[in-house]
Amino acid sequence: MALVRAVVHHRYGGPDVLTLAEVPAPVPGDGEILIRVRAAEATKSDCELRSLHFPVRRLALPLRLAFGITKPRRHILGGYFAGEVVSVGEDQDR
Repeated sequence: MALVRAVVHHRYGGPDVLTLAEVPAPVPGDGEILIRVRAAEATKSDCELRSLHFPVRRLALPLRLAFGITKPRRHILGGYFAGEVVSVGEDQDR
């Protein structure tokens, strides 16, 4: 199984909860592509999700239900990145 490096967090907290780890390389599913990330951005939203400090308190409970009550559901933050397509899944033509 191929491994890739990623910055992950397995609990909520400050920047100290972030660690560099090797994780299994994802495999693109139907209609998906796999991108080798060359640059990624950490946004204010990533920091708020990591630390559980939300600017609007009434959204805290719904956001925790969506993202994980006691620990994060997704261990890799981020959604803005740049890179190159390295693999495509089935039913993906461009």
